[in-house]
Amino acid sequence: MNNKRVLIAMSGGVDSSAAAALLQAQGYTCGGAMLRLYRDPEVDRLSAQNAADAQAVAERLGMEFHLLDETDAAILELFDRRQRLSAAIGAYKSAHGLPVRDKAREAEVLRTRGDMLPERRDQAERLMTLLMALSREEQA
Repeated sequence: MNNKRVLIAMSGGVDSSAAAALLQAQGYTCGGAMLRLYRDPEVDRLSAQNAADAQAVAERLGMEFHLLDETDAAILELFDRRQRLSAAIGAYKSAHGLPVRDKAREAEVLRTRGDMLPERRDQAERLMTLLMALSREEQA
């Protein structure tokens, strides 16, 4: 038995589906992913069908399947929500004469968010540093 894992770019077509089945037959643990890059209505309609086909193949083969543009959309939705909250916090700070930046609070946020994702601590802290800078812009 092979202990290797493979992520397959799934298109919903025969080639990627056959590759997944062949790799599984050779003992690989396979996962599937698809990234839809278009926002043209006709292309998007076809892309949605391809994504459904790819997901059906992945399910039939017992593989995990991830549609990456849905993940990006969720991240952007959360970012927008965070920025709207930042604006409200900025209004509160302004009304109460509080400074926009609290370095001690930011240091605490970096530490605790890094603790939430220890295997990616550096990346999590860099992301939070950027998000806090964007929040300060929103509050100013």
